Amino acid sequence: GLEAQLLGNVVRKERPELEEQKDSLVMNIAAGKKKLKELEDEILRLLNEATGSLLDDVQLVNTLQTSKVTATEVAEQIDSSETTEVKIDSAREVSAQTSTKSKPINI
Repeated sequence: GLEAQLLGNVVRKERPELEEQKDSLVMNIAAGKKKLKELEDEILRLLNEATGSLLDDVQLVNTLQTSKVTATEVAEQIDSSETTEVKIDSAREVSAQTSTKSKPINI
């Protein structure tokens, strides 16, 4: 919300590298989640279009195998990004608190 935006503005001035890293991680997490959704949709489409035995549908089996590997990789990237995001958020908080305490407020 507003507090997060204000924090972002403070940190962007004091530690721009943290904000850039945070922005990049948010984009990576969103892209990873989008990729997982696309994989789910593709599998559902193939299952819906399949006729006969699912095991005989080579395209479906290949897509499932590829999707499994890709989903695992994307899930690991998302987990790693989310963990890193928490660390960045902590650093942002410390940076903002230090900045707030060390600068007088102009009224």
